[in-house]
Amino acid sequence: MDIKKLTKNILTSACIYFTLINAVYMLFMTFITTGDDSPAIEASRVLLFFVFSLLWALADAIRKVKAIPFPLGRIIHFVICAFGFYSCFMLAVRMTPSNILTGLIIFSLVYWSCVGLKAFFSSRLKRNREQSQKYQGQFKNKK
Repeated sequence: MDIKKLTKNILTSACIYFTLINAVYMLFMTFITTGDDSPAIEASRVLLFFVFSLLWALADAIRKVKAIPFPLGRIIHFVICAFGFYSCFMLAVRMTPSNILTGLIIFSLVYWSCVGLKAFFSSRLKRNREQSQKYQGQFKNKK
């Protein structure tokens, strides 16, 4: 894959993730706002969301490289995403070390739960496709 196509794929994925993160954040903020006049989302937070989205998209691109074995690619993806979560979300709000550890544990649980659900549903979908393709009719329409 050439650099231009790789960059386009990474930026496209990053923009999708950025949109999703902002939408979830804005929904979250509508439920916990106190009614003060502070902006719902600060410009620095938006920039950190985009940095996290870029790291996530880069991790996806690395995970999809054929030369990297699947388990290693998944671990690299997890490490990059955990680093992005730590640096873009946890350090930005100046959490205490015990809260950082708790946040990383929760992130890990959510991450691996999503990976497990995705693996479960994709294996079911793959099995259904294989079963439907293996079927060959036993009767021929003869006149």
